[in-house]
Amino acid sequence: MLVWMTLGAAFAADVACGPGPAEGPRVLRLRGHRYRRIGQCRGVPVYRTSSTDSTFADRAAAPGPVILVTRESVSPDSDGGDWPAPRGNLYLSLVVGLERDDAQAALAQAVRAELHHHAPDLATQSSWDGRYGAHRASDGRFVAGLLSESRPEGTSLGLDLHVHARASAYARFGAEADHVSLAALGYAPPCIDAVLWSLLRRLPPPVR
Repeated sequence: MLVWMTLGAAFAADVACGPGPAEGPRVLRLRGHRYRRIGQCRGVPVYRTSSTDSTFADRAAAPGPVILVTRESVSPDSDGGDWPAPRGNLYLSLVVGLERDDAQAALAQAVRAELHHHAPDLATQSSWDGRYGAHRASDGRFVAGLLSESRPEGTSLGLDLHVHARASAYARFGAEADHVSLAALGYAPPCIDAVLWSLLRRLPPPVR
């Protein structure tokens, strides 16, 4: 893990990762969801859809390496049941070439750094319980949900980063006591696309 952290700090700033041209089809149709290509990260195309039940499941159905993003997950695919995933947050899925423990640590570190960038005085704690993880504010509410799953080529990672969702969005789910976004905490909500590319630059290189 220390090796990855050292190497990551060395090359993160100059890795090609952002909007613009990329290899691969302009549109992917995965499990009935239409994804549009929006850029690339380290040679892997990035696609976005407006709404899906699971970027995890969609990515597994993709014909090759992709990073999938959505702003709303209408019925997340989770062994633990559904959780509130309203429009306005960032949901993404990718595979990195690390064993699960190292991949989990890298994801937690990337999310911690991104949260600190946009909310410097927001103290959060990260933890993992098997394949599920979270960043929680000091009052215990989730500000990010994390997901991991071992694959032959590495570890599949998923992220639900609470960016724009208002308190009323979580109230509709009856989950305002457990979930909160940066906007609902009073921070100026950053552009979701800016958060996306910044996070991908902080993460290990994607392999699928």
